[in-house]
Amino acid sequence: MQPHSQYIRHRTEQTLSAPPFARLAIDLSVAGRPFKVAVYGTSMFPFIRNGDVITITPFRSRIRRGRVIAFLRRDGRLIIHRVVKVLPDGVITKGDNLPETDTPLSFERIIGTVNTVHRNDRRIRFGVAGISGMLVAWLSLCDWLLPLRRLRRRLIR
Repeated sequence: MQPHSQYIRHRTEQTLSAPPFARLAIDLSVAGRPFKVAVYGTSMFPFIRNGDVITITPFRSRIRRGRVIAFLRRDGRLIIHRVVKVLPDGVITKGDNLPETDTPLSFERIIGTVNTVHRNDRRIRFGVAGISGMLVAWLSLCDWLLPLRRLRRRLIR
């Protein structure tokens, strides 16, 4: 039987609409299973780019500032943003390429943390976690990340 082309692009890759994907992501997270997903959008540029493949691992310990997390919006869409502030009952996130922070997010809505980013068969390390992630979170929260990127573009030209 031939798969419906709207949902299957390759034999090992499946595209799901938001509600079925949300159910699958929650089930994988509850089962403690990491999963890979291709991301689309520019909210985390330049650290995560359109078309990068990320690995999301269910989190088992506390979330720290600077960590890139995956969470579901109420409509079921997967969002990948960086934690810029940890609250007693949740976190505040922000896309690295966005000017405003997101509304506070409860811990229950978090699917997992982004452990790896692959771009063109290469693993990207800087800016995803650890000290570099905290630095990016601080620059982003202070509204310095976007101006620094613009300055870098001008200097390179």
